[in-house]
Amino acid sequence: MDKCIVVGFDGLPAGRAALAKSAELAAALGAWLAVVHVPDTADEPVDPDSPAWAEGRDAAVAAVRASAEHELAATAVRWRFDALAGPPAAVLGSVADEEHADMIVLGAPRAGLAAAMERLLGDAVAVQLLRHGHRPVLVVPEHSR
Repeated sequence: MDKCIVVGFDGLPAGRAALAKSAELAAALGAWLAVVHVPDTADEPVDPDSPAWAEGRDAAVAAVRASAEHELAATAVRWRFDALAGPPAAVLGSVADEEHADMIVLGAPRAGLAAAMERLLGDAVAVQLLRHGHRPVLVVPEHSR
């Protein structure tokens, strides 16, 4: 069975740093990457009643995939991109279980008011994965590149 590293990717600076670190680890371990994007409100156009809402969301997800492809272009690491809906920790944990992943890599939590509200409403994704999962979780700060 091939080694696998699951990496949560949103296209933001910490996510790009996590993708770079996971590609480095995958190359060293002879693993492949399962790059997982969990669409959130940043991927959705403002007006859900707009006829172009689905196209706008699809375009946002395609842009995240293109960002991952750009980040990984200089590597020889095998990878797959999936955009999957649901609670981020549950989605990442499920992919990790399905692929028998060796670890999960995430970018550090976002800063700002929205991120603070998310933390007030529930644990950060990394904390949820550590509490309910059974594999290592690596959290990468955005400045680690």
